[in-house]
Amino acid sequence: MNTKNNEPEYSKESAKERYFSFTGRLNRQPYFFRNLSLVLANLIITFCFLLCLGYLGIGLSLDSDPISVFTAIFSTVLGLAIFFISFIFGIIITISQISLSVRRLHDLNYSGWWILGIYLIFMIPFVQFLGPIAIILLVCLKGTTGRNKYGEDPLVEEYRDYLNEIE
Repeated sequence: MNTKNNEPEYSKESAKERYFSFTGRLNRQPYFFRNLSLVLANLIITFCFLLCLGYLGIGLSLDSDPISVFTAIFSTVLGLAIFFISFIFGIIITISQISLSVRRLHDLNYSGWWILGIYLIFMIPFVQFLGPIAIILLVCLKGTTGRNKYGEDPLVEEYRDYLNEIE
């Protein structure tokens, strides 16, 4: 809360900067919670998609009854629309997760291109168990203290803002 006029403070970053920026650094806490929000959004979208697919399956049991034909057409159109929407949201969520991971790698002073290697590990049989370990390391490792080649330390910036707010 802003103590001067009792209004809530909002982050200086827009949603675009928060989820779709590939430059700068991102420390552990925002990385974890932003990824968690994306996973929850993905679960909700997947649930809606599966719910519509179930409805689509019910509609496809055709009888000669005109109501059944209407139900089949309606459920097919609805299922295709939900599939398209889910596909678009899936692409958006994937790009956002890659963006967050690139910025997290920048905080560890690594190039964002390392994320390709991490994702490729998930596709190689017999070494797939290394992928989750790499993701856990992204969440747990402390970032580079101070400035690195990808920008200023986000913790120092937050601390500086906090000190300015107190004064």
